[in-house]
Amino acid sequence: MIKRNLAKLLLSTCVFSSTLTVSSQTLSTPVAEGVYGGQILDIESWEFDTDSIYVAISTESPNSIFLAKAYRGSSRNNLSFSVLESAGSDDGYGSHVENIEIHQQSNTLFFLTNGSVYKTGLTASSASLVSDLVKAFIIQNDTMCLVKNNLIAGGNDTLEFGPIDALGNFTSTNGFSLLKRFNDPPQLLISPVDNQLHLFDRGTNPQRQMIMDPFNGMTNSSPIASAVSAAPIVANADWRTTGIADDGTIYVAGQPPLDSPTDTDRRIAWSTDNGFNWDYEFMNGPGPIGGVVGSNIIIDDLSGSRNLFCGNLFLTDTSNMGNWNNPGTVYIGNLNRANDGKTLSDPLVNDLKYHTTNIGFGFSTSEGDSIFGWNEGIEAVQVNDIDMNPDFSIGWVASKSGIRKVENYNTASETWHSPSFPDSDGSPYLSVAVDTFDHNTVFVGNQRVYRTTNGGTSTGMDDGWERVFTPESSPYNFNRINTKCNVVAISKYDRNVVLAGFSQDYSNKGGAFYSLDGGNTWDQLLLVETSTGEDLDVMDIELTEEGGNIVAYIGVESDPLTTGAYGVYRAELSSSSWTVTHSSAFGATDNIIDLEMNIARDTLIVLYRDPGLLPVNNVIFKDITAGTWSSNYPGPSSDNGFSTAITVGDNYIFMAIDEKIYTCPVSSPLTWSLAYSYPAGIEINVLFYDELLVGTSTGLYAQDLETSSVSVHDQLTQSDDNVSILFEEGLIHVSANFVIQNIEVFDLGGKLVYSGIPKEKNISFNQNLKGGLYIVNTTNKSGITHSNKIAVTQSK
Repeated sequence: MIKRNLAKLLLSTCVFSSTLTVSSQTLSTPVAEGVYGGQILDIESWEFDTDSIYVAISTESPNSIFLAKAYRGSSRNNLSFSVLESAGSDDGYGSHVENIEIHQQSNTLFFLTNGSVYKTGLTASSASLVSDLVKAFIIQNDTMCLVKNNLIAGGNDTLEFGPIDALGNFTSTNGFSLLKRFNDPPQLLISPVDNQLHLFDRGTNPQRQMIMDPFNGMTNSSPIASAVSAAPIVANADWRTTGIADDGTIYVAGQPPLDSPTDTDRRIAWSTDNGFNWDYEFMNGPGPIGGVVGSNIIIDDLSGSRNLFCGNLFLTDTSNMGNWNNPGTVYIGNLNRANDGKTLSDPLVNDLKYHTTNIGFGFSTSEGDSIFGWNEGIEAVQVNDIDMNPDFSIGWVASKSGIRKVENYNTASETWHSPSFPDSDGSPYLSVAVDTFDHNTVFVGNQRVYRTTNGGTSTGMDDGWERVFTPESSPYNFNRINTKCNVVAISKYDRNVVLAGFSQDYSNKGGAFYSLDGGNTWDQLLLVETSTGEDLDVMDIELTEEGGNIVAYIGVESDPLTTGAYGVYRAELSSSSWTVTHSSAFGATDNIIDLEMNIARDTLIVLYRDPGLLPVNNVIFKDITAGTWSSNYPGPSSDNGFSTAITVGDNYIFMAIDEKIYTCPVSSPLTWSLAYSYPAGIEINVLFYDELLVGTSTGLYAQDLETSSVSVHDQLTQSDDNVSILFEEGLIHVSANFVIQNIEVFDLGGKLVYSGIPKEKNISFNQNLKGGLYIVNTTNKSGITHSNKIAVTQSK
């Protein structure tokens, strides 16, 4: 990924002193920027009143679980999500909560992460361990069942089950050995026909085991049976998910192998005789062939018809099993499109289907005709790249949940726009570059490269973006699913020169590509190969000018099994051709993490990792004028975690290692100090300096460098034209020029720490808030919400 530095930094020599005494540096408490959404892993929903429901979601974020309420009475009203207090970024459960279940009677939430099941109340401050060595689990009514690893190495997996009492306490009372050891967690589902538990083992030749007693009546002697056939054997079909209808029809959905995901289209198969005979068909969804299927199948039997939902596809006519569509055939709200995750029916309104989406979370109505987003409060966006115009007033953010534009940044009129998906491409965005000469020209990359020349402004059916390059096409033929555009770079000397760096997953390799006409036409810049196609995995690119020629520095991922796959390449452009050399400053295992240039463009800063017996994060500098490299400077000696990003600003170097940010003076790159630490589990993907912008696995934050200590104030007033907020002596005073219908206060982790319905213009409250920054949302009767930041600090 490219992480640009546009700060006023003078760094023109590669000779540094390691004995300079400097003051300590810290970073102010991060301020959350206007980016909501994220990658959703699981969804659970249940009713807690005759007209009200809860929705819980787990995310690919250290903010592990979010919770929201919704009204399902005479009108439908969805409230904002907030982080579950016991599963936020400071609780350490991480971004792998892939299974959540609810015990409805006690409102106890159970979740699985890293092989352990935990339970928590909805307002509890912490979760407690229930069981470990768990591969999968399921709850129905007052019974929980877990599939667990055998304590004996190589032994078959075991099934453990028992009741959950009215307080949410699980007691394991029974269990027995299963018929096999599952390599991957099996899909667990309960047949609506006979209430028996089915265990589906995914694969090209899948297996299905059934416990032959009702789920809530299983005993240690319950018999186990195996299906004659869990799915048809079809070339290039990896069967990933299954569902059972009320009439006993079994459905399975399959996809091409992950290492070759475009060989064939996704498939649906069905059997009406318990797997003795199968029919199957291509799903033929919109768009190109291939891809992956959803994690479950929802089957709706309506009057005279049956609807099927699976990931980003749905079917309304089972007489034609090869005619699937995307939810939103009639209306798509704010670019929210279902992705290949989970689908769930609302527990009170069956017409509502919940979906994981390209932005985060959403729901469809009218049997899939319309789809809408529901993302307020979901602070789980994985920000991958940031770039801004030279005066930092306009910026763009690339994330897993689309691209976002900010205007009038860091002013009273700062405006964050809704996410965009160029050409409706919902794949995660990894890179962005803003043209120095014209801020309306922007390039973004996911598997492909898109360009706008009007600042992403839509005109009629034109969204303002065009795809200008993809290596999927001949003669390169890169994999459509497993390709990543890690970096896009525009020359600051000649805007016609644009480069893009790609990598591929599995054993395939990426490459560097360039355009000399502003992105209209493209060619490959070969590094080690002599013919077009796979070359090396490119991680970052920086462009400068040397001797009147444009020079690209290209950092590649290390692969000791591939000749030349390490370090930095230098490519000089002259008369429309490139001369490529490989730097001798790096060893064969040196993996490039990030490249940066100072504002003068005369010093290259390289962050790389040597993965030896004692892994080291290193920084090395190249004096562009002299053409010489400095010595290697190790990162913080006390922290050998994984470095992810580097930037420079205000005469300091900033390095991200896991959830921590370290700084050191430019003049003394051996004197690292810890400037700020996010909660454990947060991943920092990009650093960008004007004020320090930090793109993380939970969102985008802004921080200020302070050279002595974080400033402390006993009060701070925040106001705009509509709302004034004063923090004073423990009280928060909110005044508005409208009647406040609803007020919510969130911390920077996204936790809801206060809510109220004052229905007045003025309100004061005391929540004994800890020091830090908080977001106060006030909503008027028209539903318009005003957001303000407040600092809660205490005098020392």
